[in-house]
Amino acid sequence: MADWNAKIHILPANAGDCFLIEFNNNECILIDTGFKETYYNYLKPLLIELKKIGKKITLLVITHIDKDHIGGAKRLLEENGDYNNPSIIKIENIWFNGFKNLVFQKKLSNNINQRQFKKMRIIKAYNEMDSFDENNNYVSANDLKSFEYICNKLNYPINIQFIDNIVVQTENIKMGNAIIDVISPSKLKIERYTKYLEKQLEVLFGKDYEINKSEKFIDFFETLMLNNEECIETTETISEQIDKDIIEWLKLNHKKRIYSIVNDVSIGILIKFNDIKMVFTGDLYFEKKHNIEKILKVDILKIPHHGSYWNNREIMENIIASNYIISTDGKKYGHPDKSILADIIINNKNNKKLIFNYDIDNIRILKEEEEKNKYNYECIISNELII
Repeated sequence: MADWNAKIHILPANAGDCFLIEFNNNECILIDTGFKETYYNYLKPLLIELKKIGKKITLLVITHIDKDHIGGAKRLLEENGDYNNPSIIKIENIWFNGFKNLVFQKKLSNNINQRQFKKMRIIKAYNEMDSFDENNNYVSANDLKSFEYICNKLNYPINIQFIDNIVVQTENIKMGNAIIDVISPSKLKIERYTKYLEKQLEVLFGKDYEINKSEKFIDFFETLMLNNEECIETTETISEQIDKDIIEWLKLNHKKRIYSIVNDVSIGILIKFNDIKMVFTGDLYFEKKHNIEKILKVDILKIPHHGSYWNNREIMENIIASNYIISTDGKKYGHPDKSILADIIINNKNNKKLIFNYDIDNIRILKEEEEKNKYNYECIISNELII
């Protein structure tokens, strides 16, 4: 057996997420897949190599429905083929809160009225025309198939460990030799999200809208939600003078609060394996009301939403980590937020590591020896972390 517990592959995903946790046995957990380019350039080759040495994916988690998290997942499953006869690697379980088990539990109709069906066709055609991947290439027809439909077509089990097949806060789920606590979303957040989805349908089609579980309807709804632009907060412009000391970053002013309900229902998990603990958060908003009664000490924390301010501002009140993972190329939205980095570095008095999967301009000062010695941290640029 290897002399390490877990190897975390922090794959380049531009402004997105793709993490593969390789344990020291034959098990792996895959969390998000980035864009489809992430899959082709990095994830697929890694999975092929892992299969050669006898590894399998015990769990694939798609944290939420954003292109930078789910983009490569459809290609992965389609190329992997049927659950019972995988071409690339065995994937035993999938967690994903799609639409079938949320809004589509209610108000089901066998047929969609012609007025609504006509409007659906117009909206879908518009979305297809406006659908691009991260490199501004038009997406294929298969990209417009819903992730849930592809899972069902290829016999992959979704959310079978959960009541009503909806991933919610739950403790002590055994997944191979790992134990997983779902720390988010709560039932309350799921209820809010369901009402939000229902409201979107009402806005589009009126109060008499109809829904069904047909492939066309689910494809339509997922494409619609994927094409919604995410609102991102930014910091006020600051001068280079502030970069003289990390502590100055705590003085940054932020604009009014930005909130995304899609991000807020991200699946966040605490993974326990042997004597290590790892928290992966998707894009959730980390708040005290999460199912953590006291400060949680972990080996690894994946910073929510690429280090944006509003998703992380209470994080130090909930979790202290030895290793913080920040996943972003820094080319969009000013991520990671400097005040969040400063909060981690200054308020966690223990020795800690900040692991970035890209060498970005925002972290220039973090690499200075004077700052590292002063605040007791290491700054690492890497696509791999071994613990």
